[in-house]
Amino acid sequence: MAQLINKIIKIFLSAFLAPVFFISAANAAETSREYVVKAAFLYNFIKFVTWENEQTPESVSICAFGDPEFIRDLKSIEGKKAHEKNISVNEMESLNKSIQCNVLFISRYESPDYKKIIAEAEKYRILTVSDIDGFAEKGGIIELFTTDDNKIRFRINIKAAEKSGLKISSELLKLAVIVGKDN
Repeated sequence: MAQLINKIIKIFLSAFLAPVFFISAANAAETSREYVVKAAFLYNFIKFVTWENEQTPESVSICAFGDPEFIRDLKSIEGKKAHEKNISVNEMESLNKSIQCNVLFISRYESPDYKKIIAEAEKYRILTVSDIDGFAEKGGIIELFTTDDNKIRFRINIKAAEKSGLKISSELLKLAVIVGKDN
Protein backbone atom coordinates (compact mmCIF):
# COMPACT_ATOMS: atom_id res chain seq x y z
CA MET A 1 0.00 0.00 0.00
CA ALA A 2 2.84 2.41 0.86
CA GLN A 3 4.41 1.84 -2.55
CA LEU A 4 1.08 2.59 -4.24
CA ILE A 5 0.70 5.80 -2.26
CA ASN A 6 4.26 6.90 -3.08
CA LYS A 7 3.68 6.13 -6.76
CA ILE A 8 0.46 8.18 -6.77
CA ILE A 9 2.19 11.14 -5.14
CA LYS A 10 5.09 10.96 -7.63
CA ILE A 11 2.60 10.99 -10.49
CA PHE A 12 0.95 14.09 -9.00
CA LEU A 13 4.26 15.87 -8.65
CA SER A 14 5.56 14.97 -12.09
CA ALA A 15 2.41 16.23 -13.77
CA PHE A 16 2.88 19.67 -12.12
CA LEU A 17 -0.05 21.57 -10.77
CA ALA A 18 -3.14 21.71 -12.99
CA PRO A 19 -3.62 17.97 -13.54
CA VAL A 20 -3.29 17.39 -9.79
CA PHE A 21 -6.30 19.46 -8.98
CA PHE A 22 -8.63 17.89 -11.51
CA ILE A 23 -8.01 14.22 -10.85
CA SER A 24 -11.10 12.20 -11.51
CA ALA A 25 -12.76 10.70 -8.48
CA ALA A 26 -14.72 8.29 -10.71
CA ASN A 27 -12.27 5.48 -10.06
CA ALA A 28 -12.13 6.33 -6.37
CA ALA A 29 -15.12 4.21 -5.44
CA GLU A 30 -13.83 3.37 -2.03
CA THR A 31 -13.27 5.96 0.68
CA SER A 32 -9.62 5.04 1.10
CA ARG A 33 -8.84 6.01 -2.50
CA GLU A 34 -10.67 9.29 -1.98
CA TYR A 35 -8.51 10.01 1.06
CA VAL A 36 -5.28 9.28 -0.82
CA VAL A 37 -6.30 11.84 -3.45
CA LYS A 38 -7.28 14.38 -0.76
CA ALA A 39 -3.93 13.87 0.99
CA ALA A 40 -2.18 14.67 -2.30
CA PHE A 41 -4.31 17.81 -2.68
CA LEU A 42 -3.39 18.91 0.84
CA TYR A 43 0.30 18.39 0.11
CA ASN A 44 0.05 20.54 -3.01
CA PHE A 45 -1.96 23.25 -1.23
CA ILE A 46 0.87 23.65 1.28
CA LYS A 47 3.36 24.26 -1.51
CA PHE A 48 1.31 27.22 -2.82
CA VAL A 49 0.53 28.99 0.47
CA THR A 50 2.84 31.23 2.50
CA TRP A 51 2.32 32.41 6.04
CA GLU A 52 2.84 36.12 6.85
CA ASN A 53 5.41 36.79 9.56
CA GLU A 54 6.22 33.10 9.61
CA GLN A 55 8.75 32.24 12.30
CA THR A 56 10.34 29.52 10.16
CA PRO A 57 9.26 26.38 11.97
CA GLU A 58 11.42 23.29 11.67
CA SER A 59 8.59 21.52 9.89
CA VAL A 60 5.20 22.18 8.35
CA SER A 61 2.76 20.66 10.79
CA ILE A 62 -0.57 19.26 9.61
CA CYS A 63 -3.19 18.43 12.20
CA ALA A 64 -6.36 16.54 11.34
CA PHE A 65 -9.72 16.24 13.09
CA GLY A 66 -11.90 13.36 12.10
CA ASP A 67 -11.83 10.05 10.30
CA PRO A 68 -8.90 7.81 11.36
CA GLU A 69 -8.79 6.32 7.83
CA PHE A 70 -8.05 9.74 6.38
CA ILE A 71 -5.38 10.40 8.99
CA ARG A 72 -3.76 7.08 8.10
CA ASP A 73 -3.67 8.05 4.42
CA LEU A 74 -2.53 11.57 5.25
CA LYS A 75 0.50 10.04 6.95
CA SER A 76 1.65 9.08 3.42
CA ILE A 77 2.89 12.65 2.94
CA GLU A 78 4.66 12.79 6.29
CA GLY A 79 8.39 13.42 5.83
CA LYS A 80 7.94 14.94 2.38
CA LYS A 81 9.10 18.51 1.93
CA ALA A 82 7.23 21.74 1.33
CA HIS A 83 8.95 25.12 1.52
CA GLU A 84 12.16 23.13 2.13
CA LYS A 85 10.74 21.86 5.42
CA ASN A 86 9.62 18.39 6.43
CA ILE A 87 5.91 17.77 6.77
CA SER A 88 4.61 16.22 9.97
CA VAL A 89 1.09 14.87 10.51
CA ASN A 90 -0.76 14.74 13.83
CA GLU A 91 -4.20 13.50 14.77
CA MET A 92 -6.19 16.07 16.72
CA GLU A 93 -7.99 15.01 19.84
CA SER A 94 -8.78 18.48 21.14
CA LEU A 95 -8.83 22.01 19.81
CA ASN A 96 -6.02 23.14 22.12
CA LYS A 97 -3.41 21.29 20.12
CA SER A 98 -4.31 23.17 16.92
CA ILE A 99 -2.17 26.15 17.90
CA GLN A 100 0.84 23.93 17.18
CA CYS A 101 -0.21 23.44 13.54
CA ASN A 102 0.37 25.29 10.29
CA VAL A 103 -2.44 23.40 8.52
CA LEU A 104 -5.64 22.01 10.00
CA PHE A 105 -7.81 19.51 8.11
CA ILE A 106 -11.33 19.18 9.48
CA SER A 107 -13.10 16.05 8.27
CA ARG A 108 -16.74 16.19 7.24
CA TYR A 109 -17.34 13.91 10.24
CA GLU A 110 -16.46 16.82 12.54
CA SER A 111 -19.00 19.18 10.99
CA PRO A 112 -20.94 20.00 14.19
CA ASP A 113 -17.89 21.72 15.71
CA TYR A 114 -16.19 23.23 12.68
CA LYS A 115 -17.27 26.87 13.15
CA LYS A 116 -15.66 26.94 16.60
CA ILE A 117 -12.54 25.29 15.18
CA ILE A 118 -12.31 27.84 12.32
CA ALA A 119 -12.58 30.76 14.76
CA GLU A 120 -9.82 29.37 16.94
CA ALA A 121 -7.55 28.50 13.99
CA GLU A 122 -7.86 32.02 12.57
CA LYS A 123 -6.19 33.44 15.69
CA TYR A 124 -3.07 31.36 15.05
CA ARG A 125 -2.68 31.87 11.25
CA ILE A 126 -3.60 28.29 10.44
CA LEU A 127 -4.58 27.16 6.94
CA THR A 128 -7.95 25.44 7.37
CA VAL A 129 -8.99 22.79 4.85
CA SER A 130 -12.09 20.60 4.86
CA ASP A 131 -14.45 18.47 2.83
CA ILE A 132 -17.50 19.81 4.70
CA ASP A 133 -20.19 21.18 2.36
CA GLY A 134 -20.23 24.98 2.53
CA PHE A 135 -16.97 25.16 4.51
CA ALA A 136 -15.41 27.98 2.46
CA GLU A 137 -18.61 30.04 2.39
CA LYS A 138 -18.81 29.82 6.18
CA GLY A 139 -15.28 31.03 6.92
CA GLY A 140 -12.97 28.11 6.15
CA ILE A 141 -10.09 28.77 3.78
CA ILE A 142 -10.07 25.77 1.41
CA GLU A 143 -12.97 23.41 0.78
CA LEU A 144 -12.61 20.17 -1.19
CA PHE A 145 -15.71 19.04 -3.07
CA THR A 146 -16.70 16.49 -5.68
CA THR A 147 -18.36 17.71 -8.87
CA ASP A 148 -21.31 16.05 -10.62
CA ASP A 149 -18.85 14.42 -13.02
CA ASN A 150 -16.88 12.94 -10.07
CA LYS A 151 -13.89 15.25 -10.13
CA ILE A 152 -12.42 16.61 -6.94
CA ARG A 153 -12.20 20.41 -7.02
CA PHE A 154 -11.72 23.08 -4.41
CA ARG A 155 -13.03 26.44 -3.29
CA ILE A 156 -10.84 29.10 -1.72
CA ASN A 157 -12.17 31.83 0.54
CA ILE A 158 -9.83 34.75 -0.16
CA LYS A 159 -11.10 36.91 2.71
CA ALA A 160 -10.62 34.08 5.21
CA ALA A 161 -7.07 33.50 3.96
CA GLU A 162 -6.22 37.21 4.26
CA LYS A 163 -7.79 37.39 7.72
CA SER A 164 -5.56 34.48 8.78
CA GLY A 165 -2.47 36.15 7.36
CA LEU A 166 -2.03 33.66 4.52
CA LYS A 167 -0.98 34.43 0.98
CA ILE A 168 -2.20 31.98 -1.66
CA SER A 169 -0.30 31.73 -4.92
CA SER A 170 -2.04 33.06 -8.02
CA GLU A 171 -1.28 29.70 -9.67
CA LEU A 172 -3.45 27.96 -7.10
CA LEU A 173 -6.16 30.63 -7.26
CA LYS A 174 -6.48 30.14 -11.04
CA LEU A 175 -7.58 26.55 -10.42
CA ALA A 176 -10.02 27.28 -7.62
CA VAL A 177 -13.62 28.35 -7.34
CA ILE A 178 -13.24 31.65 -5.48
CA VAL A 179 -15.53 32.71 -2.62
CA GLY A 180 -15.28 35.65 -0.25
CA LYS A 181 -14.12 38.03 -2.95
CA ASP A 182 -15.31 41.65 -3.05
CA ASN A 183 -17.40 42.31 -6.14
